[in-house]
Amino acid sequence: MSKRIRYSIYAAVAVYFIGLIVFLPARLVVGFAPLPENIQLQGISGTVWNGRVDYVQFDGRALEQIEWQVFPLALLAGQIAADVRIAATEANPITGSSHIQAGLFSSVRVENARFNAELGKLSAWLDIPNLVPLQGDVVLGITEFELGNPVCSSLDSRVGVYAVKTRIGRQWHSLGDFAMQLGCEEGWASVQVNPENSLGLTVNGRFAPGNVDLGVAMRPSSSTPAPIRDLLRMVGEPDSSGQFSFRIRL
Repeated sequence: MSKRIRYSIYAAVAVYFIGLIVFLPARLVVGFAPLPENIQLQGISGTVWNGRVDYVQFDGRALEQIEWQVFPLALLAGQIAADVRIAATEANPITGSSHIQAGLFSSVRVENARFNAELGKLSAWLDIPNLVPLQGDVVLGITEFELGNPVCSSLDSRVGVYAVKTRIGRQWHSLGDFAMQLGCEEGWASVQVNPENSLGLTVNGRFAPGNVDLGVAMRPSSSTPAPIRDLLRMVGEPDSSGQFSFRIRL
């Protein structure tokens, strides 16, 4: 066998294996992957590099039409990097996109993420007790987040909640907009709410799974709906400046 024929065979085999890797079906990889029992996937299509799953269920919650694009060059540095997008569908409580990285010797990182949600729908999806019915548009932006113990090793995120309304009795009352800054404090996620809102609401504290320590204060003004001011008087007494203060520890 001549060298030319031998090299042609080697090239054909190399092209075959490269093509096999490039076009490796995502459903084939998922079929062999040991998924946790609480995660279910349906309707997997595309390749492992650029694919989509129609339905994901985890811990009793579900999302539809999640797409991903993996960047192969990151593998050379021992990392997996991908852009992930959650499509806007009627069933999805949250939509948006994010860049995610994970490495053999590094934790999971999330960068340049932006998600949108409707406040009431998101609260129901997260099983947050609906003590006071709320409506509004939520915008979550994450500049960076790195998974740590118990929550983070770094976090820089901003949350805006716009055109918030609450229902007292049978009537809905407008509360306006609220802004929140999320950070990382000794591994906990920290939160600060800007007091420039109709309730004079401020929140300072931190939280982790199973642990919440928040200081909450409200200083109603003339722009605060009267039913809200009346409701606050029923649950506590203000200080000399008219501020109501609460401590939430769970």
